[in-house]
Amino acid sequence: MEEVNGKVAFVRVGASGTGLGMPRAFLKAVMHDARSIFLKDVNVDDDIQKLRDEYLNLEFDEVSFDLDGERMAMYGQCCGETDPKFTDVKNEDFQAPPTFVSTLVGGRHLPKDMPVPDGVGMDAGKYVEWMAPLRAGHTLIGKSHLHDIYTKTGRSGRMIFFVTRMELFDGDEHVANADTRTVFRERPSG
Repeated sequence: MEEVNGKVAFVRVGASGTGLGMPRAFLKAVMHDARSIFLKDVNVDDDIQKLRDEYLNLEFDEVSFDLDGERMAMYGQCCGETDPKFTDVKNEDFQAPPTFVSTLVGGRHLPKDMPVPDGVGMDAGKYVEWMAPLRAGHTLIGKSHLHDIYTKTGRSGRMIFFVTRMELFDGDEHVANADTRTVFRERPSG
């Protein structure tokens, strides 16, 4: 679960189901609607709301990735995986470790025409939602859009977070999401 202002905003769900006796797709849809309704009550600065209205959920990048078995196995070994299905390309169930998709990078992180805040952009973390095994020799298509824009204010001032989501497809099958958070700490005015 993730909280905003001490209230549950959404639930992260795994690949096999929710563990709550409900289909994953159903719970995701319900929780997405609940988060959207809840976040309408959160105070959003006018400049951020304008960015949200103009850029959220608009696809701005599409790239393809040829999945190389040796690279997938090396990644699994570097991550400390011990299950041969993640480390041995000759294993009959060989597949990429679920977090492998975080290594796949699109051509752009933000829309080309979007104004970028004054300040330095830094990596603020990754989030992976794995839905199906990724197999060596397959080609994935990654389609990116801005999934969220929000702010936090700390001692050093306002920070603006951009969540870029790359949805990954193997043919028509949606196999994973890879979110990248980028934070810009605004430069103090004056």
